Amino acid sequence: MTSFLLAVFLLTLFGALLGIAIRAAIRSIRRDKIASAAVSCLWAAAAIGALVLSAPVWLIVALCLSLAGALLGLSAYVRDYHRTLSDLVSNSHVVRQFGLDNFDRLDGDHDGNIGLGDLIAAENDDALSERERELARFMRRFLPRIGHATSCTVIYGTVGGPAMPVYHYGISRADLERFPDRAYAEFAEEFDTEFKGR
Repeated sequence: MTSFLLAVFLLTLFGALLGIAIRAAIRSIRRDKIASAAVSCLWAAAAIGALVLSAPVWLIVALCLSLAGALLGLSAYVRDYHRTLSDLVSNSHVVRQFGLDNFDRLDGDHDGNIGLGDLIAAENDDALSERERELARFMRRFLPRIGHATSCTVIYGTVGGPAMPVYHYGISRADLERFPDRAYAEFAEEFDTEFKGR
């Protein structure tokens, strides 16, 4: 029983992650259906292979259950991603206005970019209203999407280990001006539809 449950769990996890990876690699407007079909075909092939090789019945059952779980996981990911982009778009105009109106105040080091440290400071600034602090939190959450990479730090691993670049982001006035248009464009490209609101 333990082997069965472990197999279902691991196959479900692998299938969902595989489906998400396939979806991310495809630029077709039917990416969701293609990713689901690809995972289904792979699992069907695995089940046929298991039958041909006379695998235990529990493994075939595990494949069937994990396919359902993987497709549900992929669907949940798409719904969550849709919700995230909807949140981004619906708040884009408010964030742009807030950022432009308070740019000098938010840009604590006055380098022309609102960075992570500036936004953290704004979140803890008692002089700002609760709504303004909430907008600062929103800007921090979506900092890479609103702004642009301002610098990069390369972190080296142990001897022989890989080097990993870490990007630092900032929000300029130009970024804020373009933010709503970029948010709407990203939503339209990802879901092949215009944002209609919630």
